[in-house]
Formats: sequence, structure tokens, C-alpha cells
Amino acid sequence: MFEIRPTGFKTMTCNPHLPSTWNEAALRNVKAFQTTFDLEVNRSEYGRRLKVYEKGQLIFDRIADEGESFNVVFTELKETE
Repeated sequence: MFEIRPTGFKTMTCNPHLPSTWNEAALRNVKAFQTTFDLEVNRSEYGRRLKVYEKGQLIFDRIADEGESFNVVFTELKETE
């Protein structure tokens, strides 16, 4: 459903496909790419919006058309207290 594909040690593409009756979906506390992150996908009038939070901080917020992939690069954020 999220179609996550690694493209490097700290990079991935994501091409989420929401079922027609869903407006949003999320993955929480994912451990991959040498970090921990959350993904949130929302359907809007402009397309699909993907937000990625790395260790609680927003690092990616984009809107793309259906079928278009998102390219995400992770940073080296430290845990927030």
C-alpha cells in the first residue's frame, strides 16, 4: 500500500496507493534507513500529500499526483527530549 523502495542507505521512494474509500493512512515508528520515522498520507483535492517525521521532526511534506513517487532523504537527527 505504501510502496516503499530503498534507493540508498538513507534514501527511499514512496508511492502510496490509498483505497478509494480511505482519505488517510499512516505508518508509525518505522525502523529503517538507520533511523526511526513516521509516514502520513492524505488525499486532498490537489493529489496525495506525504509527510515524513524523522525522530518526531517533520523532514518531508509534499503533494504529488496519483502514481507519482516521492523521493525522501533522511538526515541524521538526534532524538528530541
